[in-house]
Amino acid sequence: MPVCHGAGGLAGQHKMGARHGTSVVLLGVFQVILALVGGTALVSFWESIPVSILSILLVLAGHELTYT
Repeated sequence: MPVCHGAGGLAGQHKMGARHGTSVVLLGVFQVILALVGGTALVSFWESIPVSILSILLVLAGHELTYT
C-alpha cells in the first residue's frame, strides 16, 4: 500500500478499490489508532525498512500515475 499522501498515494488507493471519501476517513482513523497504540515501536519498525524498498514503491506509484 502506498504511504505517500500526494498523487501517488491517491492513485494507489484508487487502484486498490477506494472510490469514496469514506476510505480516506477510515485510513486516517486507523493510522491515529495505530500511532496511539504502537507509539515509538512503530518508528523503529519503519526505520528498519530499507530505502531501496521504499524507492520501488515510489516507482510503482509513479508507474500507476502514467496509466491513470
